[in-house]
Amino acid sequence: MRRSLRGAALLGSIVALATVTAPLPVVAQDDPAASPICILSTDEMADLTGLPITEREAAGLECVYSADPAVRPVQVVVSIIPPDRTLSDQSDPLRFLRFAHEDGQDTTVAGLPAWVASDGVWVNLGEDVLAVWPNLVFDPGPPPMPETAVAIAEAVVPRYAAAPRPSATPRAAAAGIAARFPEEVAEQPLELLLMTAPDLLSLLGAFSPGDATLGIAQLQEAITALGVAPTDVEGATGDIFDFDAGVNLSISAIQVPGQDASILLDPAVTAFADWDGATRETVSVAGRDVVHVAEPAGGLDGNAWFLADGDVLWILSGDLELVEALLGALPAGGGG
Repeated sequence: MRRSLRGAALLGSIVALATVTAPLPVVAQDDPAASPICILSTDEMADLTGLPITEREAAGLECVYSADPAVRPVQVVVSIIPPDRTLSDQSDPLRFLRFAHEDGQDTTVAGLPAWVASDGVWVNLGEDVLAVWPNLVFDPGPPPMPETAVAIAEAVVPRYAAAPRPSATPRAAAAGIAARFPEEVAEQPLELLLMTAPDLLSLLGAFSPGDATLGIAQLQEAITALGVAPTDVEGATGDIFDFDAGVNLSISAIQVPGQDASILLDPAVTAFADWDGATRETVSVAGRDVVHVAEPAGGLDGNAWFLADGDVLWILSGDLELVEALLGALPAGGGG
């Protein structure tokens, strides 16, 4: 099966869909006391549900309440679903949840619009959505649903409204690689997924058209030659979809602070655009010199674009008009 760098652009959408259809497992522990969503204590959750809840774990915008599985195999997941900025219509954040949980109905919870289904409750908080999802699949005597989820949401909403999650730091004020990305491209908000460079390279390699092993090894060697450990190098990826125009762009970047990213160009092309019969040329896009790799006519992958901008290597896959929009929107000061 052919693979394409554009496949990496689907990652953010897959993650977003997962948070809509079912909570993700906790993979990194945060301090529940500092979490904006671990609002209820274990005792309060136990009182609301009638379940022997004894544990509370936080990860990002998700809080998981659990009983001892040897006593009763139950969990209650309370989470915040941020808005999907790729959608042109932000007026109804519950719209797709109605399709994912189609046995529900519109109602109000704590005075706010909500979608209540047999497996949980989703409350429209304005931009964010509060999700309450009791995992009772293996419980031989579960509490009544959706009444239990509604009771939890009724208790959480007023407290969350009084102390909501902090707003995201504006890109211009952010540190590291996030500051090098514009807030939007072609009037489309650009959401970012931050990770270490090795993780980003592995992700891109999984969607590259050939065996990216050699190119990735060369990239890591080039980073090490600059005197920087690859695990200390930041990476980020994001996507732009213009559904009206039928174009999209997958955007990835690696920052080697204070170094010249041009040393990374050749191994990046080897790793991520090694198409049979592809052409490579340096072209000017939005006033910048960009390495453009194009697959032969009729190919499935299309175009990849590589730019060394000061200490940042940009790896792009998609349509020229969005490449032009991105490069024209890059913050000043990157060099290149």
